[in-house]
Amino acid sequence: VQVELSNYTLYGRVGIGSYGEVCKIKEDKTGELYAAKILFKPISETTKSEKISLYRELNIMSKINHPNIVKFIGFSPINFHNEDKPVIITELVSEGSLMSILEKERSGLSPDLWDDTHKLISIYSIASAMSFLHSHGIIHRDLKPANILMNDELYPKVADFGLSKIINKEGSESFLSDSSSGLKGTPIYMAPESIVSHLYTNACDVYAYGIILYEIVTGEIPFKGFNMYQILTQIPSGLRPKFSGSVPLVFQELIESCWNQESAKRPKFNEIVDQLKNNPEFITGTADKDDYLNYIEYVEKYEIKYNKNRKIISLK
Repeated sequence: VQVELSNYTLYGRVGIGSYGEVCKIKEDKTGELYAAKILFKPISETTKSEKISLYRELNIMSKINHPNIVKFIGFSPINFHNEDKPVIITELVSEGSLMSILEKERSGLSPDLWDDTHKLISIYSIASAMSFLHSHGIIHRDLKPANILMNDELYPKVADFGLSKIINKEGSESFLSDSSSGLKGTPIYMAPESIVSHLYTNACDVYAYGIILYEIVTGEIPFKGFNMYQILTQIPSGLRPKFSGSVPLVFQELIESCWNQESAKRPKFNEIVDQLKNNPEFITGTADKDDYLNYIEYVEKYEIKYNKNRKIISLK
């Protein structure tokens, strides 16, 4: 999975973050377009935790083939200028993130495709991807709209596995993050137990999904008007976003179960997928039943794979 960057042509930047930039690239032989995540820091200057984060992302992404998870293409330890700055190549997911779609919708600039059908498909697709990850012992730990990318048909792809962790199937289903690194993730999507005890389990991803579900269904910003201190002190005491307007009861009940204060009472992702697939009450508003069920069938027939023995990319 190590690739030769000389086989690709570099185009413009499509995104930028604290870790690096994302550029569009073309494979010269096939003409296929891909995304290249190019890190700013030379690998020799990265901290141990940054190396672990990169290693985890590569290790997890290289094992997975799922229609709702960004597809890993390859890795290069050097960038296009022969500097020791790693490059991760993935499929190109062209419509930005779910966060940008939700922001456009709140500004009255919602894309035409972002209708009730696509919202429902997104709700199902994210749960399907997470159910797959959890079935292979992978906790995401940073599930949020900024880490869910949207393709040109506005179908979501879960991305950014830098904070993810593969948990030991034989061992505990939970683990404490090492105290040196403290909190992991983004506070408004963090479960109460993660804030208080730095505890991360599958149930923490379900909590984050509940907040995302709230955003998709209501169009509201969660915890609007609250500052970081209030969020970090009041979520553990039971603070949750308020429902305003008419939210179908079936969605409100699912959201509230996902962000239950007690982690053991939150549903598992496979149970959420089952509900979304089999309870017709979720097909609300102007959602197209046939389009929705056809999409579910597409995911179920997709050649989903998890290659646990895929060679782990070693970082020196």
